Amino acid sequence: MLKLVQEKGARILVLVVLVSGIISEQISAIEEITVRLPTGFQVVLCLVPEGPFLMGREDSIADQAPVHNVELDGFYIDKFEVSNAQYAEFLAATGYHPPHLWHQENYNAPEQPVLDVNWFEMKQFCEWAGKRLPTEAEWEKAARGTDGRLNPWGNQSLKEDDIYRANYNEFGDRDADGFTFSAPVGSFPKGISPYGVYDMIGNAKEWVADWYGADYYSQSIEANPAGPDNGQLKVLRGGSWFDFPTYAYGSYRTALNPDLPDGDIGGRCVISVATVKAGLISVVEGTSWGTVKQEIIEVK
Repeated sequence: MLKLVQEKGARILVLVVLVSGIISEQISAIEEITVRLPTGFQVVLCLVPEGPFLMGREDSIADQAPVHNVELDGFYIDKFEVSNAQYAEFLAATGYHPPHLWHQENYNAPEQPVLDVNWFEMKQFCEWAGKRLPTEAEWEKAARGTDGRLNPWGNQSLKEDDIYRANYNEFGDRDADGFTFSAPVGSFPKGISPYGVYDMIGNAKEWVADWYGADYYSQSIEANPAGPDNGQLKVLRGGSWFDFPTYAYGSYRTALNPDLPDGDIGGRCVISVATVKAGLISVVEGTSWGTVKQEIIEVK
């Protein structure tokens, strides 16, 4: 089913796909939409339904506490981190300057995540694409679901039973998971979130919309929190290819000056369910079941 929608002036072609199968312990169906960037490049997003979840963690760093209930409206989040291929479309269309690492061969394969972008650059990309940066709460729900799990895949460690679930730095051994630097997006099917989202842990730290507040969780509103009204640092989530396991889990928070890029920082975008539903809708024939079936096989 195709839907033509509009957000922030950008027209987006949306292909809605309902993928059924036993994907995780939490849900048995994953709904996806495929949108077109303004240039026609197709990007898949996963539905995170409206409703409550428990955000934070008590037995870790102080800024992750207290655990608190959050109610979110439904949204779709990029299934994969923004890739170099996507960002190249943005650069070609806008004439925007490329990241400093753009021509470095360890980082510039089309299927690798775009890295070395600051907060403003990632925000501008998302808005050009007709989407926006996720809030910190949206990011955490997309990563951890509603059952309080430690990581997107559950409570297992990053490499429990010798199964690598993310691209990270094994205390100095960056090659242990098969990748010395960033991996092609979607390389770790055992690490997907309850909603079918890849690479929420490792590969690239991801910018979110919120200003950072160390004590914000004790002050957060319950419905659709968007972080402090102001600040000096923007929140980063998820850990990266360069991070030790101690910095790569579902509730971990860090922050950086939004003007500063880094070689392990990228991001992904979201679009609200309300925006999709409010758009001009055109229904046509769509997805090949063979493609969907193959994806189900790969993530089981």
